[in-house]
Amino acid sequence: MEAFQPFVSSAEEEEEEVSKDENEADDYEDEDFEEYEEEQQVDPSEMESALNNVRRLAKQHQSKFVEDILSTFNSKFGFEPSVDDLASIFSDVKHRFADETRDEFLEEESD
Repeated sequence: MEAFQPFVSSAEEEEEEVSKDENEADDYEDEDFEEYEEEQQVDPSEMESALNNVRRLAKQHQSKFVEDILSTFNSKFGFEPSVDDLASIFSDVKHRFADETRDEFLEEESD
């Protein structure tokens, strides 16, 4: 959706990020990288604490995020989105995150 354009990084920013990531990856020796990739156990209480921090941060940013979506939608279409429009936008965002997570998981599993 074009309404999300302000939230999407430009191709130039993505190229810079990829270049940066490639340079960082070159800094690791093969042995170090293999060691880094090993699966590590996560303490459930640490995971819960991390998730709580993410939820708290998301709640703090929620109103600004909604305001940005409303403003972008209004600028693009000339009117404020309906409740159904917002529900559709948030559903799309949720599905895109789920797809991205699934793709990353499958990529990791195939390596």
